[in-house]
Amino acid sequence: MKKTITLLCGTALVMTLTGCETFLGGSSHSKASASGPVTTQYDCTDGTHFTITRDAKTPDRATLTRNGESYEMKKIATRTGSDKLQHTSGITYIGVSNMSSLVNFKKGKNISSECRSEEQRQIQAELDQKRREEAALKAAEPKKTTTAKKKVTTKKTTHKTTRKVTKKTSRRK
Repeated sequence: MKKTITLLCGTALVMTLTGCETFLGGSSHSKASASGPVTTQYDCTDGTHFTITRDAKTPDRATLTRNGESYEMKKIATRTGSDKLQHTSGITYIGVSNMSSLVNFKKGKNISSECRSEEQRQIQAELDQKRREEAALKAAEPKKTTTAKKKVTTKKTTHKTTRKVTKKTSRRK
């Protein structure tokens, strides 16, 4: 029986994650997937779809399937903690908590962006809701009145006084 769940770990948008080291970049669902492969479907805003299949037996590998083609991907370590898988052809999957992308670094082109699994859609909905609530709270706050401060600048002018010194000379005859 094939289970379908989303695997996410170590994203740039999540502050801290724990218990993520056991299954290909880890997942909060790792324990449930220990029995066999887990496939996650991603739907992109451009209308494309792809799946990633991971197996606990090979935590540093995954299979990406797109347009009927399969790519054996290798996990790449990142400093940001995002989920990154790469194929030798340059096709790279990058996943953060609320979004994923497919790019081809060798060709320098974006394959699919703004791709989301079911779990990522839920996370995005929560982020959107939180932003709406924060905006509503900000709008409800009384506006602070500020008094305009007048900037007074004084010009210091220095007057140079010139003195004409006249010498009186007397002529003796």
